[in-house]
Amino acid sequence: MRAAAAEVTGKLEAKELIAELQTLMDDTDGFVVKNALEALRKMGAAPEPDKLVGLAQRHAGLRGEAVEMLVNSGTDSAVKAVTDMYKSIGVDGRLAVLDSLKAGPRGSQETTQWQSFLAQAAVENDPRLRRAVAEALGAQPATVAAALVGSLLSDEDGETRSHAAGVVLSVIGRERVVASGSHGAHIARLMEELN
Repeated sequence: MRAAAAEVTGKLEAKELIAELQTLMDDTDGFVVKNALEALRKMGAAPEPDKLVGLAQRHAGLRGEAVEMLVNSGTDSAVKAVTDMYKSIGVDGRLAVLDSLKAGPRGSQETTQWQSFLAQAAVENDPRLRRAVAEALGAQPATVAAALVGSLLSDEDGETRSHAAGVVLSVIGRERVVASGSHGAHIARLMEELN
């Protein structure tokens, strides 16, 4: 019932019920929380960063949605919350956090607020994390991508280098890159043809 009520509230965009939806963020049922979170997103009423971090820690299946809302909030407290969360979770969780940054800033928002976070992640020991950073850089503003891509171009992991090369091409072409699984393979073939 609670999940259905949250879903209907979101569909109706009943903004007068935002406070009730906010209380559902502490519900023990993940399905209820997911519906409440989606309803709040539809109404542009994202919970506070600390609430989203708590949600991501309690419900690993909702971590991506919570981080996406933090990323889209565009606040310094959101960057700090994501950074703290990133440091406290394992590799799979870190990959989910980095995946949330692959969409880049919404709209015409040109911000460098994620640069410090991405710089820390770019020096991780696990190549999957560095590869995810390279993919995320393609969707970031050119100033962020250009500042961080250099070390990834000489990474020991070939896929990371390929994604980084794609970032360079996107900066030169003044385009943002939507990360996809085949992007690195296309760049790798391009690099082979150039050699």
